[in-house]
Amino acid sequence: MSRQQIRSNQLITTFGPGAMVDLPHKSIIVAGLEKWAFEPGKPCLVEEPRLAAKLARLLRQQNQSFKGYSIELRTPPPSGDAMFQRGLITPGVTGYIFPHWFIVQNVVLTPQKNRRRRLVMVEQLNDGTGKFRDHDNKNYSVVPVRFVRACRKGHVGDIQWREFAHGGQTTCQQDLWMEERGTTGDLADVWIICDCGAVRSMSESAEKGELGTCNGSRPWLDDSERVCGEPQPSKPGPRPSWS
Repeated sequence: MSRQQIRSNQLITTFGPGAMVDLPHKSIIVAGLEKWAFEPGKPCLVEEPRLAAKLARLLRQQNQSFKGYSIELRTPPPSGDAMFQRGLITPGVTGYIFPHWFIVQNVVLTPQKNRRRRLVMVEQLNDGTGKFRDHDNKNYSVVPVRFVRACRKGHVGDIQWREFAHGGQTTCQQDLWMEERGTTGDLADVWIICDCGAVRSMSESAEKGELGTCNGSRPWLDDSERVCGEPQPSKPGPRPSWS
């Protein structure tokens, strides 16, 4: 995705609303259908009346409030003709930056020869370059952190890294690091460290409730229900991936 684009068939199958997409310098989550921009006079309609009628019947059976609504089938909107001209980016489908935490691509070796990289939030990046200016006044590239949280009700969100590292609520604002203490990529080899001395293994993130409770975050809709409260993770299960 060197041109930061995906094909229409990918939007229909793999990268629909709520899907995360890796771009060259960031990761996004595809917005809901209400943020898909169809040009006036170009609704991208698909003429399949029998399929549309069947979907309408099924939706009316499942949801009484749906009665009275009709069904339209559409293809994803194409990007504008000037999509790849500098300053004229006009994507047809909105994507929100997610996750909001990044890892700085500046490896620091500890006295034990472990590799650590700084954890920073999107607000700490340079608006113009998307890079992070470290304490040495040099700009470094960043990559999205590869851990996010999710609950059984379908909500996803950022892990609260400061709270995780400190084992609960904290006012500490010192630098955070992600440190590799092995070569397997296993959660037990990945540690979250704060310059204040707080340290915690990512293996603990797989235990029920260790990531706090869900706030109902729905980043693909750019909002939060805030009525969930599910412990995260909900139950021990497959471990998150990280690279």
